[in-house]
Amino acid sequence: QRPTKDLPEEGEEGIAGRRTLETLTAADAIAEALELADHEIKRLAEHAADNEKAGGKLAPIPPNPLLLGQPPDVYALNAIAKVRPAELEQAILVLPFTFAHRLLDHLHAWLRAGVKIELTCKIAALVLRLHSNQFGRTPATRKSLTDLRPLLRARAKEARDICGFNVAGLTLLENYMRDNQTVDAGDDDDDVAA
Repeated sequence: QRPTKDLPEEGEEGIAGRRTLETLTAADAIAEALELADHEIKRLAEHAADNEKAGGKLAPIPPNPLLLGQPPDVYALNAIAKVRPAELEQAILVLPFTFAHRLLDHLHAWLRAGVKIELTCKIAALVLRLHSNQFGRTPATRKSLTDLRPLLRARAKEARDICGFNVAGLTLLENYMRDNQTVDAGDDDDDVAA
């Protein structure tokens, strides 16, 4: 169930875009990260259920070394962040719909955690734009999309507010430096004339 198997052959109708080795490698890396994160989330949930049934007497589950010491959702997001921005759209375009649906599920966790908001918003926009027809036909994804909308708007507003605050601060700093630069230039002229 790798992305390369779902690609059409040359001359067939299918995915629009360039299929380069880098794009396919990036799509494969995203698919593997999502599969690993989903497997680990399922494993942790099963262990938590078994531990609850045992009355909390089970030993803690050892961490998966493939996740490099990161929580599953963070690992998946970091794997996507490693994809070059120029290849991200094509890599998501190459992903099959099942992985796009998995991305949609992970978007909720990433937005709730508030990590890498710009990347998360970009991924959400790409996935929704590329798979909007399929999402509209699937009742489960429609519910996910309605739950995702307020989270996405709130996080995007926070990021926009932070950018606006930073731009205002840089403008203030620029004006301050320009005012001090003209004063310093005036002081230098007075020293030369004396």
